[in-house]
Amino acid sequence: MVSVIQKLSSAFTDTTLPKLYRDPIMNAGTLALFDFLNSYCNPNADGALASGVTFNNMVEGSPIGATLNASGNASNLTGKTGLSLSGAAGSTAKLLTFGTAGAFDDAVLKHHFLYTLWLKTPAASPASGYTPLLSLSPAGAGNGNGAQFWSDTGSDGYTARMQQGTGSATVNQQRAATANNVVAQIAYRMNPGNGEYEMFCNGASVAGTITGGPTSPLSAAAMTLAIGGGYKGTIYRMSVEDLTVSGLTAAAQVAADYAANSTRFV
Repeated sequence: MVSVIQKLSSAFTDTTLPKLYRDPIMNAGTLALFDFLNSYCNPNADGALASGVTFNNMVEGSPIGATLNASGNASNLTGKTGLSLSGAAGSTAKLLTFGTAGAFDDAVLKHHFLYTLWLKTPAASPASGYTPLLSLSPAGAGNGNGAQFWSDTGSDGYTARMQQGTGSATVNQQRAATANNVVAQIAYRMNPGNGEYEMFCNGASVAGTITGGPTSPLSAAAMTLAIGGGYKGTIYRMSVEDLTVSGLTAAAQVAADYAANSTRFV
């Protein structure tokens, strides 16, 4: 038998009591979690969404929200089953931004960070590849050269790849075997200070821990975490976790996230 707390009569005053989170994978290291099927995160009506529409971070008390930056380029699917992006906003546009510039300046902390994104790219993929997905990059960035963290759809328009920027080039590129019209979880673990990185797809590591990445990371003070405007497809969920704070491993968190959500998205 499972007990569920429906309502608390007053605020917690005993700090020894366990903290209640809005999602089972959340913990003290969770910096951001946006689940677009969740009514708290996404209180917006079905249909086309206007520029300036916002989404709530499921992390209690966090100042980091999400904002849509172009009308007519995103819509809530019927029944709030996902956030559909049209791809019309342009490959360099930051269509959906998470927080403001510098909100995720992980280069300063040099902790281990985990970025996770759930998506589905339709069979009619974009005419050109390398469409930006989730990135921590400067305004107007059309590639990952100057990005702290960058992901896109690869040369074929749907095989997700993740990489880091050095200021003049991209390094540490890894690809996941994502397919057209199939829901996928992709995730990337990186430590901006020690050169380690690892990509995950659908609950498992793609190639294990790899070393040799930048050990003098780009500062993210002028960078914004965002979904690119040129991507055509559906996004369901995005999260960022500071693994150094949570004390958990990327493998455990990716597997737990996949187990909890792999049947939720269609």
